[in-house]
Amino acid sequence: PSLYRAFNNIENNKKNFYISIGTESGFTENMKFKIVRESETVFSPQNLPAGLIIKSTVGELEIIKVLSNNLSLCKLVSGEPPGISDLVIMTK
Repeated sequence: PSLYRAFNNIENNKKNFYISIGTESGFTENMKFKIVRESETVFSPQNLPAGLIIKSTVGELEIIKVLSNNLSLCKLVSGEPPGISDLVIMTK
């Protein structure tokens, strides 16, 4: 799966976040993403990343507005807001 990071540059706003994806990657409004707090990368015999084991998720984000080819505005729809080291992965 593709992994992303969410960030927030609006001081004291814990409900809206930016994510560095947009129309260039085929993302649209209302798409949802899990916030992954703990995970483990699985490596191939060639020592290349081959997969991800998700150990815990803490919340969910939803795109409310695609701002450009590579930037979208999201809202927190459930759980805890993403932390600086959390990953964001698309929900099926």
